[in-house]
Amino acid sequence: MTIADTIYSNLKKAREKIISDMEYAKAKAKENLEYAKSVIQQNITNAFKKGTETTTNNTIEKKESFKQVNKSIKQAKKEETNKNIGSNLIYLPIIIIIIIIIIIIIIAVRK
Repeated sequence: MTIADTIYSNLKKAREKIISDMEYAKAKAKENLEYAKSVIQQNITNAFKKGTETTTNNTIEKKESFKQVNKSIKQAKKEETNKNIGSNLIYLPIIIIIIIIIIIIIIAVRK
């Protein structure tokens, strides 16, 4: 084997090694790209879910808040009504006494 044959053989082996390494690197890059795509897609999905959850939670919290406000308004109206009834009940004994007096007067006049 001559020196030229040895150099040619070594260059051929080096070329095959480079091609093999390039194919491996290409396959690895494709694999990494697919992984990166899946991670990005998962992140997008998670962000969307989180945004949806936040929106849903905010909506639920607002509904609960409105329910609480409505409950407070109903309670205030009920208390106001009870207060009005209570203040009107103060006059009830006076009215009863007046009615009794009128009945006594009517009975006295008939006799």
